[in-house]
Amino acid sequence: MCIATVYLAEGDEKREVMRDVVWVEAVNDHFRILNMFGEEKHFHGKLRSIDFWQEHSVVIEPFPEASDIEQAGLHEKGTP
Repeated sequence: MCIATVYLAEGDEKREVMRDVVWVEAVNDHFRILNMFGEEKHFHGKLRSIDFWQEHSVVIEPFPEASDIEQAGLHEKGTP
């Protein structure tokens, strides 16, 4: 099983937003992310990279117009 950590790109840096991720789904202009504990977050942006070899990471680059709440991934399950 491949469990990943999701990061948001912030310039040349990246900020961890969720660990133990088992599901990433692209839905229109955002990503729906689910971890092994059933926690769900949504992020508006585009995919920057996926590394299943060494870091087991997914990096999402937020759209410039995304609000702070969207960038922080504070959308809980069931909210648009």
